[in-house]
Amino acid sequence: MSLNLLINRTTNKIKNEKTIYPIVFFLFHGNSIGQTTHSRVEISLKDHSLRDLAETGVALEAGYLKAKGIYIGEYNVSELQKLQNAGISYKVLIEDVTAFYQARAQAFLVRKF
Repeated sequence: MSLNLLINRTTNKIKNEKTIYPIVFFLFHGNSIGQTTHSRVEISLKDHSLRDLAETGVALEAGYLKAKGIYIGEYNVSELQKLQNAGISYKVLIEDVTAFYQARAQAFLVRKF
């Protein structure tokens, strides 16, 4: 069963706003147990190429080119360490991507219902 379908079925049964908080907490925090934290980072390609990034062993499919010379990617701590070890600097845009999306979804559900 998809998460959206589960949310729709659950929210249809909710009678008042007081019961939505435990349900949202369970849905979004229960799924993140044991997961590795990923950060969204911005990498300038002024001094490095995509080939340099690939040679560190990080997955290039975990990101995209935002503009000429800017690469945005989502990496865990060990992948970020690989970038640092290769001398590739980055700027953290979102410290914990999972928490960011959970908070955004939770705010939407509370606002919606």
